[in-house]
Amino acid sequence: MFSVSLLFWKGERMSYGPKPFDLWTKEHCDQALEEGWVLSNYDSYRPGGTGYSHVAIFKLDDPAAVDGLGYDEPKFATDNEAVDYVVAKALQGSKMHMLAIWLEGHIIERPLVCDCPELLQQESAV
Repeated sequence: MFSVSLLFWKGERMSYGPKPFDLWTKEHCDQALEEGWVLSNYDSYRPGGTGYSHVAIFKLDDPAAVDGLGYDEPKFATDNEAVDYVVAKALQGSKMHMLAIWLEGHIIERPLVCDCPELLQQESAV
């Protein structure tokens, strides 16, 4: 289990714990690719953005570029369809899909500000 220590510096809460992709294993990534989606980063370095990269769920746009997947066309027409799929799998009890939803929106460059639920850290999370 990961533990997070919180400090306050110039009025901001700072943490020292795992970063989002410390919790997302190669096994999680491989399973997501087989299903046709990825957990990746969303850059908000555009005008009006926060200047940080956030974790987001996306459809796999070009499966033919990934060796050994066994399919060449995207399984989802849109990113929203991929998110709907991940949510449906989480509602069916998949810990991996629950973890993906829990990680979505976290800032990639910063440590997590709260502990990941213990249930989602167990070995059988895939």
